[in-house]
Amino acid sequence: MDLFLEELENMRGAFRKWCDPFIDFQQDHGVYFDQERGYKDALIHKAKTILDGPDRDKPENIGLQFLDLVMTKPANFVGWRAFDAIAKGGANAKREVSVALGEMLLSKELAAVAAGNAADRIHPILSSGLGGGVAFGMVRSLVTSVLALAKPSEAVAIKTRYMQRAAKQLTGEGLFRTAVMSAVEYQAFLDLALKIQKELTKWDWKPRDLWDVQGFLWVVTSYNDTGDGAKQPQPQLSPTGEGEVKEPQPKTPSPGHPLNLILYGPPGTGKTWKTAQLAVEICEGRAPGDGVDDRPRIMEAYKTLVKAGRVVFTTFHQSIGYEEFVEGLRPVTDGVGFRLTPCPGIFRNICEHAESQGSMPCVLIIDEINRANVSKVLGELITLLEPDKRLKAANELTVMLPYSQKRFGVPGNLHVIGTMNTADRSIALLDTALRRRFEFEEMMPDYTRLNRTVTGIHLGTLLEAINRRVEYRFDRDHQIGHSYFIDVQTLDDLDRVMRSKVIPLLTEYFYEDWEKVRAVLNDQREDGCFIIRKELSAPGMESEEKRWRYSLNDEFTTDGYDAASVLM
Repeated sequence: MDLFLEELENMRGAFRKWCDPFIDFQQDHGVYFDQERGYKDALIHKAKTILDGPDRDKPENIGLQFLDLVMTKPANFVGWRAFDAIAKGGANAKREVSVALGEMLLSKELAAVAAGNAADRIHPILSSGLGGGVAFGMVRSLVTSVLALAKPSEAVAIKTRYMQRAAKQLTGEGLFRTAVMSAVEYQAFLDLALKIQKELTKWDWKPRDLWDVQGFLWVVTSYNDTGDGAKQPQPQLSPTGEGEVKEPQPKTPSPGHPLNLILYGPPGTGKTWKTAQLAVEICEGRAPGDGVDDRPRIMEAYKTLVKAGRVVFTTFHQSIGYEEFVEGLRPVTDGVGFRLTPCPGIFRNICEHAESQGSMPCVLIIDEINRANVSKVLGELITLLEPDKRLKAANELTVMLPYSQKRFGVPGNLHVIGTMNTADRSIALLDTALRRRFEFEEMMPDYTRLNRTVTGIHLGTLLEAINRRVEYRFDRDHQIGHSYFIDVQTLDDLDRVMRSKVIPLLTEYFYEDWEKVRAVLNDQREDGCFIIRKELSAPGMESEEKRWRYSLNDEFTTDGYDAASVLM
């Protein structure tokens, strides 16, 4: 059985468990219809009414009505931030978005081509409303949801995170890039959806259109199960995952977060900060504001969870082993002498605590996970991390711990999040067993976070130019993250960051080959804008080879920053 069919069969089981009892998609009652299909049918009917109405030949009017349709509850296909971004652009922005959507709906081109064209037009508007931020996911959700409501048999709605997860499970690779949705990208996912629809039909599940495919994928990628078949109360998310969240009481984990995740990328890309944000999202259902501007509120919630023992943070290092992480023997005194007794480590403690919490998750964060020999640290327990091997799961697995001689398993409500600095070690060098059991999310420099100018120097352009030269002379894993420059407000701040952080990091990358550092900074001036190069004389000997002494310039020059900012 190939990967697609094997994974689809696994999804079939998960879907049936969540939607039990389930006969087929034609049912007009039951869990699936009540939570996933019923309200969509009403919206599809409204969409048809719009398309058949008096404005059917007026793109702006049709687009505006569809925009209102997906903004109105219970649709919630698109997150409120997208509409907030449109609103910030004023009436003109709303008109431009409406025209783009209307012309997409009336286009005679293939669905993928029409959607790609609309995405190109709408992304700059949303990005501008976000202050220059990235809006790729918002645009995908908006464009594809509108098109799918109008053409339910030809288009499928996308929420990037969940549909990317489904694509990876079914094909072994993601389909969505960190870029504006193209016709090729959308067609690739549309082809996958049609392929799934064909298999659902073979199962005699009678899918009505691609909304049933979308609903199927939404359920199985955001499914939250304790492992014993009990369905947990689900936060009322939109089917694309970007709608308003109504948190149930008591709070249950936010669906859609993988149990085992590694955030990887160059230094300074915000991986450690992202773990805190994810931990709050997982434990509380959502993070306050979900944005950088809400960092204090998120960190306050994070610290509360740490204090409650539901989040544990640790950092791996070269000497950590099984005895420190899982359990080992420790000397204790008993009044007569001392003896060695089994003592639990971080992992065993958090697992036992998570098990005591019932369905509330807990989160273990492992910073710098690649600095240790993970196979040695986890030993036989690495198998227990697999979702289907967790306690009370379908293929529950426990082992006898070597020191305490206790049976041990990993509970299903424990999420493990690791961070990996790719400048230290490539993913390709990770243990295969580890790679199989974790999902990976890449975090690269985000230049939109540096969309500001300091004394005429655009920080985002400066960093991007340096990173392009780093990638050309080394590789993409050794780029420099945006967080190094986040707090830069003045030229003095910039000089300090370059002098104490960026240039030392570059000298480390290039093994103190100062000529390469100069090249990466585009520091070509003979007297050196950043790095001064002075020829050394050969003491008491003749030599035709030139040798140099390198030192940092006492004062970095503006023309040096201008040269460093030149994009290749």
